[in-house]
Amino acid sequence: MGKYLTTDLAIKMGTANTVVYTRRRGVVAHEPSVVAIQNCLNGSRVVLHVGQVAKAMMGRTSGQVSTMRPLQKGVVADCDLAQMMLEHCLKKAGCRKMLHSLRFVLGIPVQCSTIERRALIEAAHAAGARSVYLIYEPLAVGLGEGLDIREPYGRMIVDIGGSTTDVSVISVGGLVDHTTLPQGGEAMDEAIIAALRRKYHLEIGVQTAEQLKIELANVLPHCPPQGLQIEGTDATSHTPRLQEVTSHDICEALSDSIHTIIDAIREVMGQTPPELLADIAEGGILLTGGASLLGGLDHYLHEHLGVSVSRAMNPMTNAAIGAAQALDDPALKASLLTPP
Repeated sequence: MGKYLTTDLAIKMGTANTVVYTRRRGVVAHEPSVVAIQNCLNGSRVVLHVGQVAKAMMGRTSGQVSTMRPLQKGVVADCDLAQMMLEHCLKKAGCRKMLHSLRFVLGIPVQCSTIERRALIEAAHAAGARSVYLIYEPLAVGLGEGLDIREPYGRMIVDIGGSTTDVSVISVGGLVDHTTLPQGGEAMDEAIIAALRRKYHLEIGVQTAEQLKIELANVLPHCPPQGLQIEGTDATSHTPRLQEVTSHDICEALSDSIHTIIDAIREVMGQTPPELLADIAEGGILLTGGASLLGGLDHYLHEHLGVSVSRAMNPMTNAAIGAAQALDDPALKASLLTPP
């Protein structure tokens, strides 16, 4: 063995969360993709916090402090902040650049451009990666869920992430068809904010909207009602006010977003070859991503599409798990991963 310990890290950098996984230790970091920075008078930026602590500051910062997401729509928007995000996760994982020779495999969105790939690779190298490999996220998700993606069998994966929803059909280890919607969990949060403003004349922040989505969201219109009392700002008097919000309020707020996803699935189905569509009718749709956890969403999609829908076992981490599997398998590595 040489001076350095070779460490393989599978990483899924998303708009909402960043996940780092190793085959030996499992998930070693799972942090919100948020960086809190102080904007100095000389134009420089000082990083204050990264990850969970930075997310807790959203909506609570002063004029000179801001919270930013290094990725937008699943791709790097700020290379420096992406590097800081990666370094923070590596520190949590216990990986030190001075002691480890790091090899990264990164999940990337299908729509990721050459320039966007280069930005991600540069951020990875700056964070300490000796070598970097890339894998399309729908393929990594399939692997992470235990599917044999190399067989000639059509599978549809619907990934509802933080800022995008990806609908993909895969077969024989490749992508057959794909579409990306520029909305995901964040758009749902904004829809909840707008709905409560209209119905109750109440202003709430993004974090409160996310809490309501997680605790109350059930997209089935006849689900038993649940309620949650929240504090917001009265839109007329601009004073604090308590308000009871129900699961039906959230269901109504998310209706347009859900039906937009249904329309996108139908569009991809319409472009899928008949043989593969028959496979999907038999095997169903795999639902993944953080926003796929909405209550009743699998049943609602089944009702409207006439195809069985199953939830992923690891919707938040399967892309990183699958990427690690590809790196370990010589055949998969040769066919799925693209070195820079």
